[in-house]
Amino acid sequence: MARIFISYRRDDSAYVASMLAQKLTADFGAGSVFMDVDNIPIGVDFRKHLQNAVEQADVLLTVIGDDWLNAANPDGTRRLDDPADFVRIEIAHALQRGIPIVPVLSGTSHMPSSSELPASLTDLAFSNAAELRAGRDLQMHLNKISTGVRDLLDRARPRHQKLTVSPDGS
Repeated sequence: MARIFISYRRDDSAYVASMLAQKLTADFGAGSVFMDVDNIPIGVDFRKHLQNAVEQADVLLTVIGDDWLNAANPDGTRRLDDPADFVRIEIAHALQRGIPIVPVLSGTSHMPSSSELPASLTDLAFSNAAELRAGRDLQMHLNKISTGVRDLLDRARPRHQKLTVSPDGS
């Protein structure tokens, strides 16, 4: 079963992330998509749960909405520059582990350049992005992302599969 992690900012792109999760769940099956609001049991340390979910992922999709890059903490500092920002942690962890990342651009957002990102995320700038824009082409974008994820998983599958040899050596 595919393991797809969706990273997003709730105040920026929760609706888009939810639509994406519904589409990918329909296409890849129940239990294949991790989205924090649906998959973190009550009473658990969500930091550890998120880290474990990223480690188990075959691919991470990060939804980049209009305010993703410049979302601010209450003190006015940019959230992405905060080492405790969960979106930053999720993406950095996936990059460190070599997990493929698909940026999903929504709204009027653009792909951030490496100079706009903290050092731990600069490689994200070179991941080819998908678009999920509202409007009449929404379903086409969802289908294209789903197909792209399937193709990516098919190419990456050998990285996670173990070679098994039967007792007779075949």
